[in-house]
Formats: sequence, C-alpha cells, structure tokens
Amino acid sequence: MKAGFYAYMILTAIDYSLTKRAIISRSRYLFSHLFGASLLPMVMMVYFFAGPAIFIKIESIPLEILFANLALIATSTNVFLLENALEKLELSTGLKWMMTSWFILNATQFIIFNYRLPWFDVFATPPGW
Repeated sequence: MKAGFYAYMILTAIDYSLTKRAIISRSRYLFSHLFGASLLPMVMMVYFFAGPAIFIKIESIPLEILFANLALIATSTNVFLLENALEKLELSTGLKWMMTSWFILNATQFIIFNYRLPWFDVFATPPGW
C-alpha cells in the first residue's frame, strides 16, 4: 500500500509536469489527485484481499503474480476513473479539507510506520481466543 501511495505521487508529479498547460483548473486537479492518492491504498487492499477471500491460497507463483497485476490494474483503473470524475466537479471547502487531511494522515502514517510498526496488528488473533 505504501509503495502504491508513493508511486502514485511520483506518477502525479510526472503527469502534472507533462500536462500543466492543458489543465483547466489546478485546484480541481490538485484535490482530485490528493484524494486519489489517499484512496489508492484502501482500494488496493480491497482488491488484494479479494484473492485470499475467493481462492483461499494461490499455490502457483506465476498465478499469484498474475493476480497481483490484475489487482493493480483494477485498483489503478478505479482510482483514475474517480479522479477524472472529481476533476470535473466544484468541490466544497469542507470536502477539500477532508481530502487534504486524509492525504496528510496517509503520508504521516506511511512515514512513521516505516520506522516503527503500529502497536496493534489488524489480522492477529487476540490472546485468549
């Protein structure tokens, strides 16, 4: 998820540098991409966990790589479609604050958890169960 977030930010910077003259509203572009970057890790998690939910365990390494690439394509497509739709809308101030705060929270967590893990594990079996 972290790699997807950072890769998406790099791709956005490259996209902006190549298309900045064609961008109609820089504000809409910025906020739609901030939201896309914030949402991408969550969408990625949903698609990647669909594999274990549906197939239990993929035994073949080539099939696992194929599934990972398909999940990445689905994630990217979903985020790009949402981003394009958001770029055409006039966003309220509250929505802009929400998008900015999600982006800052995601970036902060990815940086902090690079150096220390969170104190809880989401998928761990609690003691006593």
